[in-house]
Amino acid sequence: MRIIIASTALALTVGFFALGGCGDGNTGGQAKVRVVNASMDYAAVDMYLDDKRKIANVGYETGSSYLKVDPDTYTTEFTSADASSALATFDQKYSNDDRYTFLALGRTGSFQVLTLRETVDEASKGQSKIRLVNAASDAGNLDVYLTDADTPLVDAAPTFADVSEDTLASEGFVVVDSGAYRLRVTAAGSTSDVRLDVAAVDLASKAVYTFVLTGTTGGVLADAMLLPQGGAATLLKNGKARVRAVVGLDGGTSVAVSAGATPLLSAASIPVLGSYQLVDAGPTVVTLTVDGTTIPVNDVTLASGSDYTLVYTGAAASPQQSVVADVNRLPDTGMFKIRLINAMSALDEPLSLAVNFLPAVDSIGLGSVALSDEINAFTSGRLEVTRVTTSTVLYSVTDLTLESQGVYTQVMFGSSSSTSGALRKDR
Repeated sequence: MRIIIASTALALTVGFFALGGCGDGNTGGQAKVRVVNASMDYAAVDMYLDDKRKIANVGYETGSSYLKVDPDTYTTEFTSADASSALATFDQKYSNDDRYTFLALGRTGSFQVLTLRETVDEASKGQSKIRLVNAASDAGNLDVYLTDADTPLVDAAPTFADVSEDTLASEGFVVVDSGAYRLRVTAAGSTSDVRLDVAAVDLASKAVYTFVLTGTTGGVLADAMLLPQGGAATLLKNGKARVRAVVGLDGGTSVAVSAGATPLLSAASIPVLGSYQLVDAGPTVVTLTVDGTTIPVNDVTLASGSDYTLVYTGAAASPQQSVVADVNRLPDTGMFKIRLINAMSALDEPLSLAVNFLPAVDSIGLGSVALSDEINAFTSGRLEVTRVTTSTVLYSVTDLTLESQGVYTQVMFGSSSSTSGALRKDR
């Protein structure tokens, strides 16, 4: 499949970005505008023109219908649905026969509007024009591949490379042959850290599209929206979740855990903290095997785009399974978060976590997980875990660096006389 880079212009104006193009008319002398909500921190947004609400309650990962607007310059304002405080305000000139998409994006406190003018000349016959916006604010910089169905990523070049969050890709419009493509999104510079994989996306001849990457509840995976110029938005939902297993059983030496057909742990020594694996979303059979014996545990239902930790505690012959939804969204710059997992089966008492002698997570029972609020990052600090009933320090780490925008997991294993812990950087 042939891919050609075509130039485009991006101009920064007060309060928003504007993307220019050539006119294609056919709007009857009026402008047409719509709103697409790509900010997961703003569940629904409204748009006002000169203090009059014109588009209301546009939910996350949805787009409004087009609104006809008489040519003029209007004060254009965005709010959370039914709220009075403005999130963004700017003056916008609406011209005859122009068409615009206002793309809402950004995290809490960083709301912005990307204004896409949708009067770009159509592609040549047998070709499509595409551009890309990374609105997955927590996923970091991303690469985007459009390939044949069976092309390995290691043999492909990204169609859009190293696209920062909440920005329009610098490649501008890219021209490709029309037809069916496999869409894959990865962490920038990686072909193994896959954040989205859509088997088939159809691009029509002569059409002009905007791909918008959007965030998910887990914070790492992404969804996408396909916006045809002048047409309705299509949501390309992630079909995966990320799942890991933590085993802190009292007894047993070796464990295996699988979620559906995906191994989470294979012949791992107990205790163990596993790594996240991609698993098909939906109802999922979980299999737990301890020392070669399969032990019945409950199946789970995995929400697309979510992260989970399966925690196994208690006696090896009759373990308890806890299913925890992890939030691995990025903290603000200069801050980090840390979660505590209590897998101390031989103690079976609540634990607390302190960072630099200040409480971070308080009184977490066996098999439970809790995530701290945001904490100031540091380069030389102390972490300690205490037994709530006696205030005894069970575990401590000094001269520790916890980085800006890091998300960490501290898991605790063992008993009061034989304590071990593992610290993992999840983001």
